[in-house]
Amino acid sequence: MKKLVLIACLLPNIAFANEIPLCIQAVQNQKIKASLENKKTANGVDFDKIMASGIKTKKSKIGCYAGDAESYQTFAPIFDYVLDKYHHKTQNKTTENYDVSAINQNFSDDAKKLISSTRIRFARNIEKFPFPSSMSKQQRYEVEKTITDAINSSDFLKTGTYTSLEKMSKKEQEKLRKEHLLFNDITEDEHLNAAGISGDYPHARGIYISKDKKLVIWINEEDHMRVISIQENYDIRSVFENLVHLENELRKTIKFAYSKKYGYLASCPTNIGTGMRASVLLKLENLGKNQKLLKEIAKSFNIDVRGVFGENSNSEGGIFDISNSERFGKSPEELINNMIRGVNLLVEIDKLQAQQK
Repeated sequence: MKKLVLIACLLPNIAFANEIPLCIQAVQNQKIKASLENKKTANGVDFDKIMASGIKTKKSKIGCYAGDAESYQTFAPIFDYVLDKYHHKTQNKTTENYDVSAINQNFSDDAKKLISSTRIRFARNIEKFPFPSSMSKQQRYEVEKTITDAINSSDFLKTGTYTSLEKMSKKEQEKLRKEHLLFNDITEDEHLNAAGISGDYPHARGIYISKDKKLVIWINEEDHMRVISIQENYDIRSVFENLVHLENELRKTIKFAYSKKYGYLASCPTNIGTGMRASVLLKLENLGKNQKLLKEIAKSFNIDVRGVFGENSNSEGGIFDISNSERFGKSPEELINNMIRGVNLLVEIDKLQAQQK
């Protein structure tokens, strides 16, 4: 118990989030608001479109979505404010090159026994198109074709299968969701609805799955692409290597939306920079019984805790989805190292709690 108390005492103070969406906070200064209200990007993305989710929905923490790559420049006072308050950083450290050898942390032996799967995803958008909140139906189909053409031109990828949601039954969709492969119905998300991201659903939405089910590409969900690597083990280096290989195959014919200042650009500013979420399904049989404590400890180490089916889902059998909460201001390799350290700590606390019974 003394060791557990010591760990708890070392945790940083946990601040309660302001209930006002960050995008609203950013324009409380009337001069800033006035300077942005009449601006538009070349694609016609305006102030109201950027702010729609924060204004129309309840319990929105961020409240703004970029309508295209140019949004980050045109409405920089909003997005830079979010970067500072959410990421606590304003300088990108992501490059278009990766170094697997920089992943120098290892899961502990105890953690390895409790990890059932490992997944890493990149959020990516295509430079020449508006982002999903601001796309026409025709543009959604053009994005779908651009990505499927890239898949079909790759010897590495064309052995897999792409399926449009328009051609997939509800039963097939639910099966893939239970396998942790397919995204949820985005029309059920009030924030995405308010932003316009779920427009025209399920048209031009789909999923690519490799033959061995280790590589997945989501098309036209929150971003043009979610590029995903999965394995049912704890070999995070192999998962990362496969993801980099997948992205490099797509990069042969697709130019991603990227900025030296912000890194990879995403619809939601919480995903810019690396656009990466590295996660494991981890069993925390003891600590998981006190989810408030679990989430407070995790937050202190920039770790997210979710249910087994992602955001807003529940744990099953003491299993949680544990991932990095940071995306910006660090390299992908640094974020993975930090996630590994966080997982090891959670497992250690879980073990200590078991000993106190």
